[in-house]
Amino acid sequence: MKNLSLQTENKLGFDVIRQVLEGRAATEQGKALCQQLKPLAHSNQLPAELLRVEECRDLLRFDESFNLDFTGDVSELLGHAGVPGNWLQTKDFFQLLRWLRMVRDLITYFSSRQAKYPQLGALVAQLSWNKNLLRYIEAVVDERGNIKDNASTKLQTLRREQQQQSSDLRKTMHSILRNAVEKGWSEANELTIRNDRLVIPMKADFKGRIKGFVHDVSQSGQTIFLEPSSALEANNRIRQLVLEEHNEIVRILSTLTAQVREDLPALKRYAEVVAQLDFIRAKGRLAVDLDAVKPRFEPANKTLMLVKGRHPLLLLKPGMTKSKVVPLSVQLGPKQRIILVSGPNAGGKSVTLKTMGLLQLMLQSGLLIPCDESSEFSWFTDIYVDIGDEQSIASDLSTYTSHLKNMREMLGQLREGKLFLMDEFGSGTDPRLGGAIAEAFLERFLASGAYGIVTTHYGNLKTFADRSEGIVNAAMQFDPTTLSPTFRIEIGTPGRSYAFEIAQNVGVSTELLDDARSRIEGSQLQTEDLLLTLESQKAQLEHLLLDNRKKNEELGALLKRNQELAQRSKNEEGRILREAHQKAQALIDRANAKIEQTIREIRETQADKERTKAIRRELAVMLPALPAEEAQEIAEDEALESQMASGMDSDDLEENPEPVLGGTISIGDWVMLKDSNSYGQVLELQDKRAVVSLGEMRITVKIKHLVKIRQPRSGSGGIMRRGVGMVAKKANISLELSVMGFRVEQALPPVQRFIDDALLAGLSEVRILHGKGTGALRIAIRDYLGGISHVKRCEDAPIEQGGAGWTVVTL
Repeated sequence: MKNLSLQTENKLGFDVIRQVLEGRAATEQGKALCQQLKPLAHSNQLPAELLRVEECRDLLRFDESFNLDFTGDVSELLGHAGVPGNWLQTKDFFQLLRWLRMVRDLITYFSSRQAKYPQLGALVAQLSWNKNLLRYIEAVVDERGNIKDNASTKLQTLRREQQQQSSDLRKTMHSILRNAVEKGWSEANELTIRNDRLVIPMKADFKGRIKGFVHDVSQSGQTIFLEPSSALEANNRIRQLVLEEHNEIVRILSTLTAQVREDLPALKRYAEVVAQLDFIRAKGRLAVDLDAVKPRFEPANKTLMLVKGRHPLLLLKPGMTKSKVVPLSVQLGPKQRIILVSGPNAGGKSVTLKTMGLLQLMLQSGLLIPCDESSEFSWFTDIYVDIGDEQSIASDLSTYTSHLKNMREMLGQLREGKLFLMDEFGSGTDPRLGGAIAEAFLERFLASGAYGIVTTHYGNLKTFADRSEGIVNAAMQFDPTTLSPTFRIEIGTPGRSYAFEIAQNVGVSTELLDDARSRIEGSQLQTEDLLLTLESQKAQLEHLLLDNRKKNEELGALLKRNQELAQRSKNEEGRILREAHQKAQALIDRANAKIEQTIREIRETQADKERTKAIRRELAVMLPALPAEEAQEIAEDEALESQMASGMDSDDLEENPEPVLGGTISIGDWVMLKDSNSYGQVLELQDKRAVVSLGEMRITVKIKHLVKIRQPRSGSGGIMRRGVGMVAKKANISLELSVMGFRVEQALPPVQRFIDDALLAGLSEVRILHGKGTGALRIAIRDYLGGISHVKRCEDAPIEQGGAGWTVVTL
């Protein structure tokens, strides 16, 4: 962005954003970068910066943040070290020690999270860590910022000797002090130091009693500070050791500074990256506080669409929450390049301008913004702003003159790819004259190809926007009942001033207002009344729409709950049915075994009638769990089987009837049921079904379930080997069930019994008639059948056999 003026920044509040951002930085260099925040020079720099800030925002939200505990600026001491002959002080190396440890920790932190934060990781990955320099400094400087005794062999020797000399000297001086005190020459309890030498406080009256050198006298003159001659040599030696120690320390620090000088390029790069990380983290912290996001950004995009954008400085006010700040949604594009916003004063028109301009500036400066992620932003090479009263006594500019000056300058600069924001367009002079000039300017602004948002009260501008392509009216909504602004913008209709309503609300008399209305041109008053009616109707429609939306949400929640309950019921029903099938199958197996045993016993013993009754009673005892009806049915089936078996010799049983390949089934043919050992003679043919005689029984079955065979030796229908009970069951069960006209809760129980019977009878296909209707019964039945493991598939019957009104069940 080329021509962003200080005035534009201040009008939009960008200078406040800088201050807010600086408060979230930790290091001095990071704060300096925040103070220098400005839009990036090129659009291709923005995507990577936004990704870094987005990563840092997520890091701060969901991870342990990286450490920036050293907040000082090392750039000055690095610059000092870069000058040959200079050497850094011990305190400087202590700062470097803490700083380098922080850099090391940063490199470790991001190297372990490279995949998680690739953009930030790539920034830190540029650094080549030099562990030697840190090791050298740690060998010299301790954790309190002092030079270690073992920084060099010579330093260690000097400090050891100095310690020994000081200890010996103190012993000698304490002995002299005690003697002086005993003799009354001194009243001191401890030695003291003058001119870096140990001395003895003595009364001035006894000055000559101890030979030595007087270093100082108290202000009263009553006390002298004497260095005894016997301690002079020891003090001199200690002074000499201190000087040698200092020289050795200078040598050590000079050597270490030379090492820093060699690594200076890497160290400066460390400083740049640390400052950049702090700068990005400050942006991330601001994004967290604003609940900001990265919108869609495409530099060449011709659409600027802000969805639920909020003014960041309003969000940052103490006690303010996101829900209290009314969101702004506007869209600019090739067919709607300029929005003309009108409405009452204090309705939020200026905030709309500032929100749009500030969010655009923040985004182009690499900041995430408080809006919906679906928002779309493009790149503007310049932003021009004319907001507020800029009259100046010093420059003799009135408000209108100032506006005219800004409009003239903008007109010379506006091009495609630029954005302008103008508040109270053309105001400050006679409305008729000012409106005409404003309309002429607006027409040229529109022709420039620039994008813009303009606020106004002028009716002629609203009319111009209504009849011109590329510009659209918008209104700041106002609650006509409470006469208070809603701060929401409505695109497509001009706004009313609500001048009369507001005047009435503040107590202006009705007589005066009626007089004022009479002075307004009829067409203008009609327009105001029409706008009022439209706003009232729109408010009612929005209320109804909101109520309908709430009801739809409640209905959706109920439907979801109902589906969950239905699924849970279906799962439970399937479980119960499976358990019932397993129990029934076990019972049937036991019953069949007992039946076979009974038949065998009757045959072998040729039991009399009383014995047969006793055997049947034993069979009934085996079926205590069955309902009385089903137990009676099984007993009757088994009795039938007993009668058939007793009247049939084992020689009469057909072992393997011979099938007739390719034979067409006709009346009188012998057939065998597929998947069964039952066979008989065809008595009738009914379309695709046949009536078959099985001994004394007759059944109706689909022809496709029959196999034509040669006439058996027995010459009568029967059952091969076993399974008389199953044949009897097949003979008594219908292959079709009708539940048409039933409700779902009425239909499912008979369907369940029907399928159970079909499974027990060993049938391979049955049909259920439910009708078409709304389809609810068909869906419920098929949902139930889908949960039965023995059901292979369900499908509509062929069109000629009823189509979707029937469900054909393959078992």
